[in-house]
Amino acid sequence: MINVNVGVLGHVDSGKTSLCRCLSEVLSTCALDKHRQSQEKGITIDLGFSSFYLRRRKRNRDAEGAEGGHNGQITSREIPNGKVFHNELFEEEHSDGRVCNGSACGGEVPSGEGSADPLNCSSAEEETLQICLVDCPGHHSLLNCIIMGAEITDMILLLIDITKGIQKQTVECLVLCEVLQRDVVVVLNKIDLVPAEQRERRIKLMKEKIELVFRSKAGLRNLKWYVVGLSAQLKKGEPTAGAYPPNSLPPTDSKLQSQSQWQCRPVSNADDGIGASPPRSENVAQLINLLREIIRVPTRRGKNSHNGGGDDNNDDDGNDRGGDEFYFLYDHTFDIKGKGRAYTGTVIRGTIKRNATVSILPMKEKGKVKEIQSFKQIVNEGTQGNRLSLLICNDHIRNSGKKIERGVIVSEISNIAHFSIFICRVKLVQYYGRSISSSELLSCVIGFSTSPCYGYFFRPINKDTGGMPSQRGRYLKQTSPTKACEKKTFDPQGDYLFINQIIFEQEEQKKKESEENPKSDDEFFFLVILKKKIYCYKKEKCIFIKNEENLNCRICLHGIIEDIVDDGYPHQKTPFIAGKKPTLSDFSRFKNFKMLIEKQKRGEIERVQDDHTVVCRNMFRCSTQVAPYLGKEICLVDADYKSDLRDVEVRHIGVITAPFAKSGKFIAHFQEDLSLIRENYKSFLLIIKYYKDALTKRKVFL
Repeated sequence: MINVNVGVLGHVDSGKTSLCRCLSEVLSTCALDKHRQSQEKGITIDLGFSSFYLRRRKRNRDAEGAEGGHNGQITSREIPNGKVFHNELFEEEHSDGRVCNGSACGGEVPSGEGSADPLNCSSAEEETLQICLVDCPGHHSLLNCIIMGAEITDMILLLIDITKGIQKQTVECLVLCEVLQRDVVVVLNKIDLVPAEQRERRIKLMKEKIELVFRSKAGLRNLKWYVVGLSAQLKKGEPTAGAYPPNSLPPTDSKLQSQSQWQCRPVSNADDGIGASPPRSENVAQLINLLREIIRVPTRRGKNSHNGGGDDNNDDDGNDRGGDEFYFLYDHTFDIKGKGRAYTGTVIRGTIKRNATVSILPMKEKGKVKEIQSFKQIVNEGTQGNRLSLLICNDHIRNSGKKIERGVIVSEISNIAHFSIFICRVKLVQYYGRSISSSELLSCVIGFSTSPCYGYFFRPINKDTGGMPSQRGRYLKQTSPTKACEKKTFDPQGDYLFINQIIFEQEEQKKKESEENPKSDDEFFFLVILKKKIYCYKKEKCIFIKNEENLNCRICLHGIIEDIVDDGYPHQKTPFIAGKKPTLSDFSRFKNFKMLIEKQKRGEIERVQDDHTVVCRNMFRCSTQVAPYLGKEICLVDADYKSDLRDVEVRHIGVITAPFAKSGKFIAHFQEDLSLIRENYKSFLLIIKYYKDALTKRKVFL
């Protein structure tokens, strides 16, 4: 059985939980707003997990992976080569109460469990997909929780209330789809609230808006996306077709069910008189048919298992197998009397088996995995992408009152980092619509961890000439970062250019600049300082949020962790102050790291001594200030650029040779002939370019 995690996202009250209720066959942690506060407030406040099962003809994995880069094109009532399915959504209501779209009305629409069209193939040719639904909150105050839920998914169902259209949290969910690069099924929900005579026009209008959104943003154009219309809320008195007894699977999949030997808290709603598989309407069956056609089984990594009792079958060194280490994000915990504590979550990487010894973070406790369940089925092991409940036994854990809802579980011997300072490669989110300054207070979400943070932007410097012109006629510009098609890896001993602000640019302006300079890159490095230490690996995704109520989109940056600064160092117990620069020289790997601010000094020519020598004034106040600049390059430029030195033409390049007198004057020597400027030397300026380290305030000459 193949597990696929599908996130259910959308604005608050768009019908996410109702859709999960229609689809789900097995309920798990906090499914269908099981949380007491969710029932009191009438909204989802925590991640909910449930599952259903699909059977389909086996796919070619290589061909399936090759389809990943294609866009979801809008087609008419067809599935061309099985690659793309676009639901036309022209709903028709029949006399028997069935509701279907134009592409399905000609054929038989199955009723009952909503398992959609039957398969015409043998059991050897079919595969079973376990679809794990991750029901995410929609309220604006729970954005961190929404991001956490989206990060563990392989595909997104984005719900839109067709009566309200695209709303604020819909935009943020679209940004998450862009950031995570997930296939998207846009579900136009509540179509039953639209009068029948207006339904076709309303759906067509929404389709056009959605198409415009996906085509207008560069980050969304590469996604495969689909549209389907349905109503996840059944009317009163409608038959409860497809409802199964609690704790059961559909009859066709009953052989997958195994009896649990320990009671889990995340059970079905049998206590409330609701079966584990609530009723499904027939238009929801169209969504199931679509999912069967379009779901691509994600490529899983980390198949090496970490066995218990200290026996590790992998002979590789721990550093070499870092990508295969067991890495599990748990979102809920609960105690089982006399047995231990259960941790429910998702395997991000690696494999776990029964009797394995694991470390539980951030509690820093060790325990042995006594039992593993996946949606109430006892299993012997779990691999990447699986939704699991781990029953972990340890005398200290069992007797400890300390309990943390979210955290990390890793192998007993693990290379996971514990840090509060890291460097990532980030991009600005276009939907954010603002510029972002260095040292601005943000929130950072990595996995299931979140923390206030601030940071500093920087980019590589082209050191071919140290940022200075090398010959006559070259322009002296504000030092530009290296322009390269390939991404440069981060060097902790390198020199980088500090960037005070990432400027927001409209899509049209960026396109024009890209045509002028096709090698331009929108990615920056970001030195991040967190308020608290977190556990994570390199190359994990990080998302940054600006918590302001007046923003249409609060997700401002996203990136990948490139390097970690303070792993293995004690956390400094100093007040968290946004803008306080860290002392990276305290960390051995970063002693030579420099984040440079470009500086310039400007002076005038007092007189031309000969054809190669000039005397300069008004650059320094005394001769002692000249000493650090002896032997450094100096540029002769036109005085017309006195008001703006960011883009000037360099006439000559020389070297500072000696101070002159005691008033800060100095002598500069040029190899080129200066006889042409002898008569009008007052029409020229002399410029020295240098840098200042943004972290240490020291002067640096490249």
